[in-house]
Amino acid sequence: EQLEAEYDAVFIGVGAQKGRGLPVAGFDGTPGATNAIDFLKSYEVLGDDVPVGKHVVVIGDGNVAMDVARLALRLGSQASIISGVPREEMACFENEYDDAKKEGATMYFQ
Repeated sequence: EQLEAEYDAVFIGVGAQKGRGLPVAGFDGTPGATNAIDFLKSYEVLGDDVPVGKHVVVIGDGNVAMDVARLALRLGSQASIISGVPREEMACFENEYDDAKKEGATMYFQ
């Protein structure tokens, strides 16, 4: 009632709840290939038992990409992040990038 009385509209931004795969033939159904949201949701359910390879490649440059790489590292994998843009154009926050680097992620830029 208070929100209705004080505001004309209320926006609830909960973030992306549906992940996207890569737009390349064969991505869907390839063992070990998943999108960030599904990987993070699997971790919520399975915890440290979530299946993850020895070397994880994360394609992206936003905060979620950094989260996925850091989680993979914490699960014992090596993690490489591939960005399609130069470092200065990456969408992630500076602290997210710095934390991923400190935890051992390898970065590749355009």
